[in-house]
Amino acid sequence: GATLLFAKEPADGEIINDINMHLVNFYNTLQLDYDALKAKIDSTLHARDMHAHASHILAYPEFFSHVDRAWAVWALSKMSFASMLDGTFGYDFAGGVPKKVQNAKDEFCQHLANRLERVTIESRHAFEVIETYDSPQTFHFVDPPYVNSDCGHYEGVFGNDDLGHLLDLLAQVKGMFMLTMFPHDLIASYAEQHNWTIHRIERFISASKTSRRKQEEWMVCNYEEPNKEQLLF
Repeated sequence: GATLLFAKEPADGEIINDINMHLVNFYNTLQLDYDALKAKIDSTLHARDMHAHASHILAYPEFFSHVDRAWAVWALSKMSFASMLDGTFGYDFAGGVPKKVQNAKDEFCQHLANRLERVTIESRHAFEVIETYDSPQTFHFVDPPYVNSDCGHYEGVFGNDDLGHLLDLLAQVKGMFMLTMFPHDLIASYAEQHNWTIHRIERFISASKTSRRKQEEWMVCNYEEPNKEQLLF
């Protein structure tokens, strides 16, 4: 969610759910302790050990400084598979990820803080946030921990029952939504029942603990993309 927020153009009204207050701490550190955070980022390499340390920090934030926690958010967003804060260590065979980390170090600046100033940051159960801000004009980007996958310190916190409750909620929203998840029979059933669209994306997962493999990921939407003819008018 945070990665998408920083990548997209600002909208009139934006809300992000920061249940662990990681983004609030990141913003405060940018504003109040920029030099210390910048120095820590500048010393970061694309290293599995650094990624593991950053994951450990977010798993046990009470034992680390605000600068360490802010650095961990930055490091995981740059080094994790698919830029997920709860993702495993990402790598490739062409040097793309180290270049991504280096470019992010060069581009790190105050604009990240400025971007957050235009956003409402919630810290509630995701279902409550969806219900509160739902309207016919709302677009919900829903990216929960993936069921039946290794999600680091989120492992085991989002199971099949939670997915069922989420799908029940999404079936009732007034706005549009996009849900990301690995293939799941329950999602397929709801999609067929409610005429949702499933976009199937096949990725190479190089963050696997064993070997590089293909993994299908679903983007489930309750709307259809406009066709080329519609875009002309």
